[in-house]
Amino acid sequence: MNFTAHAQPWAPQSMHQTQLVLPTRPNHPLFAKWWPANWIWQEFQIEETIEKKDKSTTVNKTVGVFVPNIEFETIRPGVNGVRQIRGEVGDVSNRIGQLQREGWIFLDPKRHDYMRVYPAKGGQFYADRFTDIRVLANRVIKTYDRDAFNKWCLQLLVNGELGHIEPQFWSLYVREFAQRPDRLIRQQHIPEIKAEIDALHIQLDAMQQFIADYQTHGIDVYKRVLK
Repeated sequence: MNFTAHAQPWAPQSMHQTQLVLPTRPNHPLFAKWWPANWIWQEFQIEETIEKKDKSTTVNKTVGVFVPNIEFETIRPGVNGVRQIRGEVGDVSNRIGQLQREGWIFLDPKRHDYMRVYPAKGGQFYADRFTDIRVLANRVIKTYDRDAFNKWCLQLLVNGELGHIEPQFWSLYVREFAQRPDRLIRQQHIPEIKAEIDALHIQLDAMQQFIADYQTHGIDVYKRVLK
């Protein structure tokens, strides 16, 4: 059974519905945070239309972009400055204040709608909305939609929710990445290693081209991924 449709933490639930319970122990709520220096290179499959004189052709294309690497942190009383209110319920305000003073960006789950809650044995089970939860043979099966998560991160970026972009962090990422093929150069006589080195160089070129495109077109470089 797919439980995803039964999870909506910020909407009232009908008391007349039969409550479905996950066969697992309860856990703790979570929140999303982002450190402005934390980026990751991700590739997306997109459709691109090529216009010709007499007709247009649609082709599938792989496009790489830098994605803000947003993290989820569990709200656990007694950990990271989270004050216990009652039982396993904690006040996270002190922790959020600490993170913001250190330069982190806090993303409120009520505003950005990324958390889901499910009834579980003896409490509630929390997960992000990118995790599909099913129960098969009384076992909880989780499937993570990384592509949807990446596009959510990019949408926050394009909407200005993550503040000003500093491309210098991308350049630092590229500088560190450039060392990876160098470490393999002594083994390039092995066909598999040579293929890996070539793939790394292709990715390195794509990163450098993306940075150059951003310098020219700004935030618009992300639009073709989010179409």
